[in-house]
Amino acid sequence: LLLILIFLILSLAATKFSKSYKKSLGEFEGRRTSKNVISNGIVAVMMAAFGGYYLSFVGGFIGAIATATADTLASEIGVLHQPRLITTFKKVEPGTDGAVSVLGTVAGMIGAAIVGICAYLLGIINDPVLAIILAVIPGTLGCFMDSILGAVFERKDLLTNEHVNLIATITGALIGILLV
Repeated sequence: LLLILIFLILSLAATKFSKSYKKSLGEFEGRRTSKNVISNGIVAVMMAAFGGYYLSFVGGFIGAIATATADTLASEIGVLHQPRLITTFKKVEPGTDGAVSVLGTVAGMIGAAIVGICAYLLGIINDPVLAIILAVIPGTLGCFMDSILGAVFERKDLLTNEHVNLIATITGALIGILLV
């Protein structure tokens, strides 16, 4: 639960960061819906339910939390820098589904690394290098999956943001499982 709380704290801080500028862009969300919370958290909850029994599910738990953290930080902080569409690399407006920026990517990777460091400090993973690998690689790849799905499917209204978040956290969890 502490790792999920860390995700919540990082997400709230990122959301509040440059609030007035985000409002001027029309990109300040402020509150999350229950659908958003569930789509970002259900995979981690499922992994945690089995994590005490199988190490691979611990990797899935960390991967899912790292993905949700990386995606949230990349979105909330990346909007402050000129984004490009992940599929074409053409400049797009901040907040465009599937948009990425260097600032957002770095913020997401740092958020994922913080999840890994906290997983080590909390004793979830005993090897600090493994903890960081289990967070940064799945978190970053899951975040990119979110952007690709956003660009290809969400922009065409074939998937909702919640579907994209769910698939991204599943991706992060699966990568975390494979890395253990």
